Amino acid sequence: MLGPPRSGSTWASEVLASVPGGLRIHEPDSDPHVPFALLSKAGLGRYPLLGNGDDAPRYRELWSAALAGPDDPRRAVGLADRALERVAKGLLRLSTLDDRNAMLVPATADPTPMRVRLLHRGLALTARPQTPGVAEIQVVKSVHTPTAADFVTAMTDDPVVVIRRNPLNAVASWLELGWKRQRIGGSPAAERAFAESIGGSAPPSDDAPILEHHAWSYAALTRSLDLAVEHHPEWIVVQHEDLCNDPVGGFRRMFETLDLPFTDEVVATLDERNRPSTGYETKRVASDQAERWKERLDDQQVATIRNIAASLSVDC
Repeated sequence: MLGPPRSGSTWASEVLASVPGGLRIHEPDSDPHVPFALLSKAGLGRYPLLGNGDDAPRYRELWSAALAGPDDPRRAVGLADRALERVAKGLLRLSTLDDRNAMLVPATADPTPMRVRLLHRGLALTARPQTPGVAEIQVVKSVHTPTAADFVTAMTDDPVVVIRRNPLNAVASWLELGWKRQRIGGSPAAERAFAESIGGSAPPSDDAPILEHHAWSYAALTRSLDLAVEHHPEWIVVQHEDLCNDPVGGFRRMFETLDLPFTDEVVATLDERNRPSTGYETKRVASDQAERWKERLDDQQVATIRNIAASLSVDC
């Protein structure tokens, strides 16, 4: 399951994985939480710009492990690897957001800070790609791969689900959570080249308001996935707002398309999640979400997001 951050992919993947025999593999490429993910994306950015066949050995190793089958020999993890992974997780916990961002998108003018070089070196010595647990049905979910969708999906023959969400809802969530700028690719030049490749407007200037940066980044990630879908008509596309307006009907149709049983366990998961919460929790009153942006954004913010999204051929 692929989608930009805050597209509803966590909720949707939890429901999919609630089928009997299901296992959710949550964001194996999450650089704030998975040591090898940060190492594998060093210099590539939080959202790597990669096509099928591009040279990114560590990133390929990460996804090869995440998509590994039940008989893959990498599942035999020894005590030494477990000990090294504990060290890697400790290094990641001690790092700051600025440290991680400096690994992902190195500064072009200033030398790399010593603590960032030590973090990189420490992870290179200790971090290992992680294979998931064995399950009959594995639901692998990522929000950092819209710009590397072909690279990742070429490693599997399994169905691909793309989830879309109205940029007004997603950007409002980014603002509410206080996110910093989400740069795409491993450098400002790479981000500008990416904008040209998808036929969209250039990224906002560095001193532009954060609203403009968020609106551009979310729309650009959505546009990248839309273009990938055009080349993969077999991929399944769902709209978050449609799932919110009719959760049982929307998920039932998705399950039927995927040839998965829509069981009582799935309905129970939907019911359990259909209640108020905040932040990163996936409990939501589904019927309130489709037009939640109306409570979160003023008229000027709405106009700004719509204009930037339109410049990237994304509808709001």
